[in-house]
Amino acid sequence: MQQQFDSSLSKSSSAQLKGLGVKKFLRAWTSNQPGAWLYAMQASIIALSVVGRNGLAWMIFIAWNICFLLQSMLERFCKSHGNMKYFKQVLVYGILFALFGLAIVVVNRSILLWVPLYIVLGAISCVAAWLHQERSIWSNCVQIIASCTMAIVMVHSVTAQYTIGLIIAVLCAIFQFGCVLFVKTMIRKRDSVMYLLFSIAWHVIIVIFAFVKLPEILPAALFALMRAVVLPSINRIRGIYLKPVVTGVVEFATTIVVVLNIIWLLQ
Repeated sequence: MQQQFDSSLSKSSSAQLKGLGVKKFLRAWTSNQPGAWLYAMQASIIALSVVGRNGLAWMIFIAWNICFLLQSMLERFCKSHGNMKYFKQVLVYGILFALFGLAIVVVNRSILLWVPLYIVLGAISCVAAWLHQERSIWSNCVQIIASCTMAIVMVHSVTAQYTIGLIIAVLCAIFQFGCVLFVKTMIRKRDSVMYLLFSIAWHVIIVIFAFVKLPEILPAALFALMRAVVLPSINRIRGIYLKPVVTGVVEFATTIVVVLNIIWLLQ
């Protein structure tokens, strides 16, 4: 009986250690903001739905995912002012990104037109991390430009046209900037009346724009406005701040709504 108990205890401990090992690996090799992936991939997911089953589009999408991981590790490396514990991740993701990038260039050299822009955006993002300003408005705007421009890159590389990619990029940028303002009203700037008013005003503008020019995106616009008003109000009325995980879940849902709404618009 004792041996069976010891055996089961040993197996339980082994499973716990294995679980801790997986968590440690994920913390070390992935972004520490789970919602950031969908945020960064929003425009490219929509673009992927537009261009359909295309090998080049999928190669670009995979490369953009690797780039996201690379930038996450570079941000940690720069924020720590060169802590070498992040160098291995930067090196591995850098090599993977270079290999995928080279394969894409072999298939379509026009992708090289976008390299200078992304080098500049990446450099600014690293500077922001070095200065511990990676959560600032100007750094967030850089992230929005990088994320949304990827829709133009993907659509142009496959179809040699800009129009649809530009529409996706502009719509995603409008909603993503609203996301930035909303998240700040819930976490870092939750006591700022100015940020709250700015956030609500921005979402009202989106709703007015949708109502006047593009009623097809009204569902996403109204959903975004609702969360921008209701959640910060709950914080203020109750006097008890909602946990960041609540903000993350709501923002994840909002991003899904926006993606589905824009895809529906473009069908």
